[in-house]
Amino acid sequence: MTSAEVQKLADNASPSIRAALLAAINPAPKPAPEAPAGKAGIRIPKARKKSSAEAQYEARLRREFPDCEVRHEPFGLRLASGARYTPDFVVLRGPEIVLMVEVKGSYRLHSAGRSHLAFKTAISEWPALRWRYAAKGRDGAWDITDVEPPITNTPTTCQP
Repeated sequence: MTSAEVQKLADNASPSIRAALLAAINPAPKPAPEAPAGKAGIRIPKARKKSSAEAQYEARLRREFPDCEVRHEPFGLRLASGARYTPDFVVLRGPEIVLMVEVKGSYRLHSAGRSHLAFKTAISEWPALRWRYAAKGRDGAWDITDVEPPITNTPTTCQP
């Protein structure tokens, strides 16, 4: 039945049926859900806690780069595939990114393969950055792989 046919029926119906028919073709908008009492309507994400391996490797980075700032998961990168990659640590010297680090503990979750693939993709999409993959073995030793940026003949500053 079309809304015009329902309107014609409503014109000839009793007031209570008319109201029901008109409500069926013109539903009232639903009110927005209210936030629970005492809670803000905007969700602010909580900072993610570091794993024990990340905390141990952060101390190592701070010793290795004493004059730099070490930040835990400061930002996420959007990959060309649409996926996101968030480095575990970024080492900064002022505004310059010195090193991007991915840390894996000795216990590997099922998502470790996917995150390693995202890490490799990020390296290929941002080749000018210096990258590091640090994996802690079951014996407690760190297996560290550094990926240096390729050497190019392109000047690093703009010439007028």
